[in-house]
Amino acid sequence: MIGRLQGDPAWALVDVDAVTFLFARDTPEHHAAIETNGKRLRRLNAPAATNEEVIVPPPRQMRLAELLGLRRVPFDTFGRGLNFLQLGMFEAARRELRQALLMAEQPEPALVKTYVIVTSQLGRIRESQTWCRRLIEISPQDEEARALLSSLESKHF
Repeated sequence: MIGRLQGDPAWALVDVDAVTFLFARDTPEHHAAIETNGKRLRRLNAPAATNEEVIVPPPRQMRLAELLGLRRVPFDTFGRGLNFLQLGMFEAARRELRQALLMAEQPEPALVKTYVIVTSQLGRIRESQTWCRRLIEISPQDEEARALLSSLESKHF
């Protein structure tokens, strides 16, 4: 449904949050709002250099703290990041997921894997490799993560 609306010139994306996509029919009455929000969304997705805003995984917690500690994922930023990813807005997705990782007390595998995918898509290979190694540490049974790391390590930059 999102892809269909996104590809339909009669509709325009106006906003994205953690749960929804807001589209408006491209009519003269909506044109000003569509233009204003389109500029804002383009700014959110503006390209960054591959060495800009790099983050690295925090030190690994002790095993007992990992098992018994609180697990909270910043829903708003993670959800917005996933939604931007669905729209192909990789820079906007990376910025939201980056914020979610910085806010998370302990990174969850799904959040880390999504960040790895987005940074890889953007050519941020070193950062992607670093986070993929952490993903394997926190989710050692994830064969997809191992294959992803192998693929990332084969890239030359």
